[in-house]
Amino acid sequence: MIVKIKKVNVWSLARMLVFLFFILTFIDGIIKSIQVLIDATLLVSFGFDSLGQSILSFLVIGPLVVAVVGFFIGLIGGLFYNIIAMWLGGISLDVQEHKKESKK
Repeated sequence: MIVKIKKVNVWSLARMLVFLFFILTFIDGIIKSIQVLIDATLLVSFGFDSLGQSILSFLVIGPLVVAVVGFFIGLIGGLFYNIIAMWLGGISLDVQEHKKESKK
């Protein structure tokens, strides 16, 4: 079965990207924090005075900033998609209905 995405709910897309961007940046922050703990020279290159500041920025500030940016990317991207989909007809997807077999 082929279906077309003719319109995207902009707020739904923006909310989804906030969550995805926050989680991905948080995971990235964990990795960066481990790097900082292992290699103290990163503190100098990032210009932080203490270990606590760098971990705070990697785990709290970074994910929040990226989540806000993700919201606006979703909002603007969804609006652009809806405008372009009016002209081009949207994205065609080939989907298959999956029926779950009941166990007896």
